Amino acid sequence: MNTNKLTVAIILTLSTAIFLHHVSTSHFRSPHYQNGKIRNFGGEYLIEPTRYITPQSEAEIISVVRNVSMKQGSHRVRVIGTGHSWSPLVVCRDVLISLDDYKQVLDIDFEKKVVVAQAGIKLKELNSILWENGLALSNLGTVAEQSLAGAISTSTHGTGAKYASMSTQMISFTLVVANGTVIEVSREQHPEIFRSASVGMGMFGIISTITLQCEQAFYIHKTEAIEPLDFVLYNLGTSMSKYDYYKFWVIPYTNSAKTFSMVRTPNTQVTVKTSLDEKLKIVGLNIAYYLWKFSSLSMEITKVVNKVISIVDKPDIGIYKSYEALTSEPLPTYFGKTYWTINTM
Repeated sequence: MNTNKLTVAIILTLSTAIFLHHVSTSHFRSPHYQNGKIRNFGGEYLIEPTRYITPQSEAEIISVVRNVSMKQGSHRVRVIGTGHSWSPLVVCRDVLISLDDYKQVLDIDFEKKVVVAQAGIKLKELNSILWENGLALSNLGTVAEQSLAGAISTSTHGTGAKYASMSTQMISFTLVVANGTVIEVSREQHPEIFRSASVGMGMFGIISTITLQCEQAFYIHKTEAIEPLDFVLYNLGTSMSKYDYYKFWVIPYTNSAKTFSMVRTPNTQVTVKTSLDEKLKIVGLNIAYYLWKFSSLSMEITKVVNKVISIVDKPDIGIYKSYEALTSEPLPTYFGKTYWTINTM
């Protein structure tokens, strides 16, 4: 083998190894501040704040807010969570606060099943701590990487007609307002602020600590399947009544949808998946990511790719811890979201 052929062989081998490693690694992109810049989860928005601050205590949060307020409007303060929003929610040139280092569970009342946590804790961390203590949240959104306050403030909703959005699980919270004052807020104390700030997009102040109503840990029987969209829509009302949690993802340019049907179960025999199963799932997600990225070149390619996805996606049935069933593995950033209201009457 001559030198040129050897070089090509080495390059191809290395490229293949890098690609296989890349597609076998989860690529959820949390905001990462670097060189004065930060991007949101989807990569659509570039944020260039004047200052980026990561407080570790409520006293530090108060200090930052008071220092900015004393400068008579030269800057404002915004808070960023995991940056999962597809909207320019925190695109600014102001002082940007991340609560990533403000993430402790402060108190657990086992009798009342009430938990107090700092606003920056990620849901995946909170879920694990709650489960270890025999507790769980009643409903969750798909993305467990969201921060607690971020999920609540952006109306993260979970799914199913029987359980409301995450904000409804909040009993009370402390709010740091524009002058640095801390307000205790609940349905009884400052009810107008409670209703506004609980899904307030961070515009009413900085939520600091949150008191949550939890419940006893529970298990869910979950079925994922590809079904005809016409069938899903026709039976939507029945499905919403039948299952404790139910959602579906429409696959564009096909007559298919991926359905997630979930019921609470007394069965505690959790479905065990091998590391190979998990690795193959991540590989599949990342290959889908590259296919969708490629398909963005042409609508016709998108149609073909989505058709293939709707055919090869296999059903998944199992029993899981509640938070594992309600949330998904970190998804690659290949999609945006739209929400539709469907009349089931």
